Amino acid sequence: MLTRRPCPQDRRGQIAALTDAGRGLLEHTAPGHVAQVRATVLDPLTPDDVHQLSTLLAKIVTPLEAEDARAHGAIPPVAP
Repeated sequence: MLTRRPCPQDRRGQIAALTDAGRGLLEHTAPGHVAQVRATVLDPLTPDDVHQLSTLLAKIVTPLEAEDARAHGAIPPVAP
């Protein structure tokens, strides 16, 4: 279902990749998962709730994306 190999940049890490069988299982199960998440998490929300959720998640994701970009050399590190 998935393979693992050491991360060349960080000996503590592992790189995981789906096998063809794993990708097939993901494609088979994804529609049901998406439908369940939508019904449980998103459908009960009003449009204003969705806007607030989007704003809050952006506050979480934006710094993580910047950290990831720095880790991969896309942008220079932040000065201490």
